[in-house]
Amino acid sequence: MTKHKHKPDSLEEFFDKAEEAAGVPKKNKEPEPLTEEEEIARMAACGFTNREMALQLGYEYGEFKMAAETKDSDIWTAIQAGKLQSEFLVTDKQRQLAESGNITAAQTFLKIKEAKEILAIKNRIWFGT
Repeated sequence: MTKHKHKPDSLEEFFDKAEEAAGVPKKNKEPEPLTEEEEIARMAACGFTNREMALQLGYEYGEFKMAAETKDSDIWTAIQAGKLQSEFLVTDKQRQLAESGNITAAQTFLKIKEAKEILAIKNRIWFGT
C-alpha cells in the first residue's frame, strides 16, 4: 500500500487535485468582478428600475436618473445595451427552437418579429428614424 505524501487540507483541495489528475481544465474560482457598466447592463436586462439600480450601486437617485436619461452617457448606454442583449437572447432562443421544429416557438418568434417590424414602421412615420 502506497502512502500519500500530502493529505489534502480540505475536501475542496481533494476535488481540485482529482480534477487536475483527470485532466479537467481548471476553473476560475472567483469570476472577474463586473465593471459598473456591466452591472448596470445586467440589472437593466432583468428589468430593474432606475431607482433600484441607483440604490444597489449607491448613487443618489436624482443623479443616476439624470445620467440614465442623458443620451449617450455611460449609464444610458449600459441600460440600453442590457435591455437589447436580454431581448436578443430571448428572441434568438425562440428562433433556434422554431428552427428545430417547435411550433409554439415558431409562432412566438413570428409574433416577436412582427411586433418589432411594426414598431420600426411607427418610428419611421412618427420620428423619421
